[in-house]
Amino acid sequence: MARFSILVILSILSAVSQADTPTTPIEYSQDWEGDEFEVLSGWLAYIDAFETDCVTTKGYGYAYTIGAGQVAVLADGIDSKVLNVFSNYDDGNQPDLCLKSSVYREVTLVDDNVGDYSFSFIAEPPEAVGSNTNGFIKVLDPAAGYAAIGLEAVETTAGGEVTVSLTVDESMVGKLLQFGFDTLAAGYDNSGMQYDNLVFGAASSGGSSGNGGTAEGASTTFDLLLQTIDAGRRGSTIDKTAPASES
Repeated sequence: MARFSILVILSILSAVSQADTPTTPIEYSQDWEGDEFEVLSGWLAYIDAFETDCVTTKGYGYAYTIGAGQVAVLADGIDSKVLNVFSNYDDGNQPDLCLKSSVYREVTLVDDNVGDYSFSFIAEPPEAVGSNTNGFIKVLDPAAGYAAIGLEAVETTAGGEVTVSLTVDESMVGKLLQFGFDTLAAGYDNSGMQYDNLVFGAASSGGSSGNGGTAEGASTTFDLLLQTIDAGRRGSTIDKTAPASES
């Protein structure tokens, strides 16, 4: 697909975990070019409700099923399939509220996941582009009302190649890691943003957390995911073994 020249890298520093390479990194990639049920498997959505000022909470939220026709659907992008993320216009309380619609994957963190991570993707603005769209990595604590104990987000309204990075430290073990996208819109305002060529994994040397670590071993895997995402991988597990040497 068409690529843009914008590259945004954000990071969060950890005082507990210094320059870690995950023993068992969390890895995911997707280009949406497979069966719809298959490529959307494992994606979740949650919607938070606000007053029309998009600031004052209405005090409720709800889970939404991906594939139900709203929030996230596969669409035709410039030259490939993309994921279009937009607001839940089916909410019965419309138009008298503002909704933050989040679409994400979720993993419970274990000790071996501790380390630096990057989430890379391409944002492709649709015709009905939203004015407040973001990509994020966050860690939530279910025991504290799902409060965010780690969060990095980057605006995607301009489109282009985007990377956001976050360090998972030991205090986050047992908590929920989420990575994905959100859009905030009042009433029936435009809210859409399209995403393609997603890669989540241990931070590459160019996308590390900035705490001095190079994470070279993990970087190889991350870079391989980036290099192969255009080759019809469709989210499948990659072969990380080194190629056989030529005689």
